[in-house]
Amino acid sequence: MTESRTYIYKLLKGPWGVRISLTAQVVHGEPSEGERVSAEVPVWIAFEETASGLDEAFKTGLRDGLAAVASEVSDSVGGAPATVVIHRMSYVESDFQEEGVPVAMCRWAEEEFSLPPRRIEASFDRVANRYSFDWR
Repeated sequence: MTESRTYIYKLLKGPWGVRISLTAQVVHGEPSEGERVSAEVPVWIAFEETASGLDEAFKTGLRDGLAAVASEVSDSVGGAPATVVIHRMSYVESDFQEEGVPVAMCRWAEEEFSLPPRRIEASFDRVANRYSFDWR
């Protein structure tokens, strides 16, 4: 088990930004609870009691963000089972957009597992007053 690590995802390309703080840790081995994020590799996500109250849409976003790099995560641990345990996710309503949650999870995993950054283009649509994220 590694120590928990907090990653703060920040984006400001428009009149307002996105800021999501995510604290999680890696536990090696299969979890007693949790969900496998990829059928191809042994990578799971689990939510500690402090994060169990997260909205289901946020949990889905965290799963999706981890699933996007699951193969690289598995390679980085030699194919051994690994579980990412989410301790907490926080944000300020004025600096938040739900679509940023998977990006924050992906960036946390890249940092934790020393992965090369995935290309995710973020742009601000002034008409819609929203950010869009293009996963490449």
